[in-house]
Amino acid sequence: MDRTLTLAGLALFVVAISLAFRIVSKRRHAIARISVADLADLSADPLVVVFTSPYCHGCRQWLDELANREVPTHAIDLAEHPEAAARYRINHTPRVAVVRSATGIVIKEFDHYSPRRHDLDSIVKLLNLGSKG
Repeated sequence: MDRTLTLAGLALFVVAISLAFRIVSKRRHAIARISVADLADLSADPLVVVFTSPYCHGCRQWLDELANREVPTHAIDLAEHPEAAARYRINHTPRVAVVRSATGIVIKEFDHYSPRRHDLDSIVKLLNLGSKG
């Protein structure tokens, strides 16, 4: 009985530590700010930045959906700019961020493979609020 309780306690401890590590590591990889130099004289504020790669089908879906909604978008191809992938710790594409182009501060970030309707609606809402404020 004592041994079973000890093993159960140890298993619970391992699960708790792994969950805590997962939460902390996910937060650590969020992009807080994008260099204004990477935004290259773009006047739209806020702006949607899409980190892409050449054979990423999801990237094309995001770009197409954003274009259909006439959202100001800037794509950064990580194959052409691998230093950007390292700088922002991006290990998969697509990665989409709504950014204040004047400061580079990330307002909201999305890393779903395919754009979801509520994500697109959220981006449009952020852009409308940003233009009024």
